[in-house]
Amino acid sequence: MTHSGEPHRFAHLAGTVASFDDHAGWGTLRIDDGAEVFFHCTQIADGTRTIPVGAAVTADVLPIGVGEWEAANVERVPSDDSTAASLSRSANRR
Repeated sequence: MTHSGEPHRFAHLAGTVASFDDHAGWGTLRIDDGAEVFFHCTQIADGTRTIPVGAAVTADVLPIGVGEWEAANVERVPSDDSTAASLSRSANRR
């Protein structure tokens, strides 16, 4: 985000899912600096059509109008717990 509180022309930013409407297929991300950005379920990178509120994510933030921004390429950030569990399962298979 810039000092004026608006994202750069294009930025890859971190944040969390602030809201998501499963029926409508859209939600908002709260970028780490506090701004909220719209996203549609077709922009979830892993191909799923839903994402839980509170999930940590990264996303490309793009301008869609004057003072309006949209998130694309929304990717969940694995939690330390899920990464550790995955590594533990891999180690147990050896």
